[in-house]
Amino acid sequence: MKRYINISFFVLLLLVLPSTDSNSQTASFIHFGVEQGLSQSQVQTLIQDDDGNLWIGTMAGLSRYNGREFKTFSKDDGLAEDWVTSTLKDKFGNIWYGHWGGGITIYNFSTKELVDLHLAEIVKYKTISSLYEDRKGNIWIGTLGAGLFSYDSEKSTFTSITEKEGLSSDFVQSITADKNGVVWCGTSNGITIFNSNKVLAELESKNNLENVGEEIKSYCSYLTTDNGLPNNPITYLYTASNGNIWVGTQEGIAVFDPTDIYGKNPIVFNIESGLSSNSINHIIEDNEGNFWFSTSDNGITQFIPGSKDSFKGIFKIFNSDKGLNFNKVNSILQDHEGNIWVGTELGLNQYRGERFLIYDDSDGIAHSIIWSVLEAQDGAIWLGTEAGITKFNPNSRGNESNRFTSYTTENGLPSDFIYSMMEDKNGTLWFGTIGGGVARLEKGSNKFTVITKDDGLAGNSVGSMDMDQNGNLWFATNEGASFYNFETDSFRTFNSNNGLTGDKVIKVFCDSHGDVWFGIIGGDLVKFDGKKFKAYGEKDGLNSKLLLCMTEDRKGNMWFGAYGSGIYKYDGNVFRNYTVKSGLSSGTPFLISCDLNNNLWIGTSLGIDKLDQKTNTFTHYGLQQGFLGIETVQNAECVDSKGNMWFGTIMGVVKYNPKEDRVNVQEPVTKITALQISRKFEAFPENNTFEHFQNHLTFYFTGVSLTNPKEVYYQYKLDGFDKNWSPFTKLNFVDYSNLNYGNYKFLVKACNNDGLWNAEPISYEFEILTPYWRTWWFYSLCVFLVALAIYGFILYRIRIIKLEKKILEEKVELRTHELSEEKQKLEVAYQDIEEHNRHITDSIKYAKRIQEAILPTASLIKKYLPNSFIFYKPKDIVSGDFYWFANKKDKAVIAAVDCTGHGVPGAFMSLIGYTLLNQIVVEENILQPSEILTRLDEGVKAALKQREEGAETMDGMDIALATIDKKNKEVLFAGALRPMFLKTNGSVEEIKGDKYSIGGHAMIGGTEYNTRKIKVKENDSIYLFSDGIPDQFGGPRNKKLTKRRLREMLAECKIQGMDEQYEWLQNEVNEWQGDYDQTDDIMLIGIKF
Repeated sequence: MKRYINISFFVLLLLVLPSTDSNSQTASFIHFGVEQGLSQSQVQTLIQDDDGNLWIGTMAGLSRYNGREFKTFSKDDGLAEDWVTSTLKDKFGNIWYGHWGGGITIYNFSTKELVDLHLAEIVKYKTISSLYEDRKGNIWIGTLGAGLFSYDSEKSTFTSITEKEGLSSDFVQSITADKNGVVWCGTSNGITIFNSNKVLAELESKNNLENVGEEIKSYCSYLTTDNGLPNNPITYLYTASNGNIWVGTQEGIAVFDPTDIYGKNPIVFNIESGLSSNSINHIIEDNEGNFWFSTSDNGITQFIPGSKDSFKGIFKIFNSDKGLNFNKVNSILQDHEGNIWVGTELGLNQYRGERFLIYDDSDGIAHSIIWSVLEAQDGAIWLGTEAGITKFNPNSRGNESNRFTSYTTENGLPSDFIYSMMEDKNGTLWFGTIGGGVARLEKGSNKFTVITKDDGLAGNSVGSMDMDQNGNLWFATNEGASFYNFETDSFRTFNSNNGLTGDKVIKVFCDSHGDVWFGIIGGDLVKFDGKKFKAYGEKDGLNSKLLLCMTEDRKGNMWFGAYGSGIYKYDGNVFRNYTVKSGLSSGTPFLISCDLNNNLWIGTSLGIDKLDQKTNTFTHYGLQQGFLGIETVQNAECVDSKGNMWFGTIMGVVKYNPKEDRVNVQEPVTKITALQISRKFEAFPENNTFEHFQNHLTFYFTGVSLTNPKEVYYQYKLDGFDKNWSPFTKLNFVDYSNLNYGNYKFLVKACNNDGLWNAEPISYEFEILTPYWRTWWFYSLCVFLVALAIYGFILYRIRIIKLEKKILEEKVELRTHELSEEKQKLEVAYQDIEEHNRHITDSIKYAKRIQEAILPTASLIKKYLPNSFIFYKPKDIVSGDFYWFANKKDKAVIAAVDCTGHGVPGAFMSLIGYTLLNQIVVEENILQPSEILTRLDEGVKAALKQREEGAETMDGMDIALATIDKKNKEVLFAGALRPMFLKTNGSVEEIKGDKYSIGGHAMIGGTEYNTRKIKVKENDSIYLFSDGIPDQFGGPRNKKLTKRRLREMLAECKIQGMDEQYEWLQNEVNEWQGDYDQTDDIMLIGIKF
């Protein structure tokens, strides 16, 4: 379990609350100045174009504001001059700008270009004070000193009207027209009213007459102070929606009915009526029929008529004391979304409306930091501060200072730090303090009664109070919770010793079910149902031990604000957590309240969040949304009887009026503004066609919504590339690279701060051209060129072939002759070679007959060894392998001999070996195998002269020789590099010979061979063989058969008869060899006893 530092209750409360700002200011405006991008601080004119952009005229050029940024335009960008003094939007959407030095600039809405009309000389370089477009599209230009001009845009002609032509003064300040098209011209000497059509026609027909002025005057009417004007110098003229003409002067406002200007006196407004100042600069009527007046020295005034066409209503003043950045206001504008924009001598102001109103110490509150809020039964709002209590009567009228009454320790309070408030069922007010206990104020009394720990209160620092269903009171203190029973007038304390999870109780709340909830610093949440306590913690899904605030919604769900963990909803079964990821602006809520529509309001250090429980979505209100309190204070909230919500903040108390919370029903004006091709800004192609290499496109777009531009979101999609719309994004550009050729359609849409999307997305269709190498004509051309090349190549080859054929024929003819001669020579040589080859072959075949003749016959061997076979298969015509046999009385000598090499060389060696064996065994009667081999080795070396120095012939032979004693059933064996296999009882044993061959290199001391005696019994077999079978390649992997595999074959053979065994062995060897060539001479002798 976490350990909590035991510090004082008051210090801990300060730690969990937001930091304070000593600068308290009431404000309802957002300010824009040079630091935000405005070209210059003195805003002269305001107008909005059809793209939704706001254009601000200053003394240093134009600034265009689209909600995201300001862009400045100066003389270098096309302005006639930088100082802008008047503006007008014509019926085509073009914007006209008048300048201080007499110039006029037109912003062409179609081309987005500024055009200088070069009119300064025509208007005698006099300031252009006003611009107006009549019904026929004529532009009326008012100047300060040069009178009035009419510009016919179709004919590009100017008509001048001055005092000479009947104008009351050449100093024209403002121009308007009534509903009948009659022009009203406000001058320094009153108002001149005339029918523009008649005047222009008269001037055009009598342009050269001296007395034209007198005739023009007959078409004019004049208004001065004699007709009810407050003052003759006119500052502004405005035609209201009902047709009335509002006239601004330096002495107030006069309202005329143009249908009866002389029949009745105008309505006059001045300071006594409710204006902030009599010096009027500008007048507008908003969408709701309210009027706004700008003044030259005291801000602006809003006039709210009591009814339509009524001149009685409410006046609201907005000046520097109420948030406006300067009191000299030059212009006012209401944009398409209903926002009021105010241009002053110190910049631009956006009025945020009265959704949120703020009251601070400048209004009469004891201190701007509001720690607790309460509405009493009489409708008064009580505010707890750290400088005492303030009673605020919001419904009272008259002197503002009389609406606020404050109480401090001088009036009987035990402490000026009022942290909590409550009103009981009797109308008694209870005030919880820090360190001073509770102060009680009886209804109708001005005397405070102090209750402290000495009177039974658990502690003297009271952070929260509430009343249960029975009218009893509960107090949260730094030393536990106190229960006050009205009937017994006594306190009972609850702490960690009798049910609570800690002593420092920060919040107590009584719900509609009769349960009492306790928020405890460092402990779990506790609920008391009147009988027992129940704690809620991590096991229940509530992962916080510091709950700062709590409330109950209209459906009986409990809500808890946890330090650093967001808010929790408890429906009686489970806790559900909402965090920053869910939409909260901050993870630490300081207050939580439920309005009459069951919306939850959560106060944080960043403003206030509203949770709409119907849609489960959050809406944030901060400084940009008009919530000027900035940081809220813990548990300082209440909902009054009219549904207004009150929030304590570090800047004062903020009132939220739901009736003023209007939904923005104007969708953003969305445009595709720019294009980058390969990261370079380029103009959109006229035919919306791009070359194949122009396939890296970046689209820039903007959705102009000036109400809250930071909450404008976009979605985009490229048909032909994207399958779905993009996720919501605030980025106003998208990049597409490596686009394939084809047709595309880029779509983009935007939504405003209230989630209203464009009904129809803005689109831009374009085509990326197919590369020429992928067009049908290029394919056709390639096919044609290839065919032409093939055809040309064929013709060329035919020509070359014909030429080569001719040359070849000549060569062939020559070669044929030469070859014929050579053939004759070769035929003669071939006959000679064939004859020699035949002789050699005949000689070898004759040698074969000789070799076969000396070999013992099979019948001879069968005579003495009847159960035997000889497997003999030379590789060539003659063989290097031979077998030898001799019989001496009861003994038979048999040998398998493998001479060096095969073919003719081996055959010669076999003759030597055969002769020597006959000599040793038959003539000399030597039967001992070892002695036979020794004598044979000596004989071979002697015959081949291998003992002589420098002997070159090292040939010899390998031999396996056995002397068989048939009488005694014995076999004497000796071998020179050849073994003998003995098969007995189904197993085959290898009897190895000596490791010396017969012949070859002479050894010092001679070569000695050993005889091995083997006793045999009936059905035993012996096998003598050369290396022909073991070395034969074959099998599935073309490997040697090997001596091991031969041994296994003989052991696996179950055939008893040796003739049958011979047939079987032939088949096995042939099957192993398969289609491979015979490797060596093959010889194997098998004898069975």
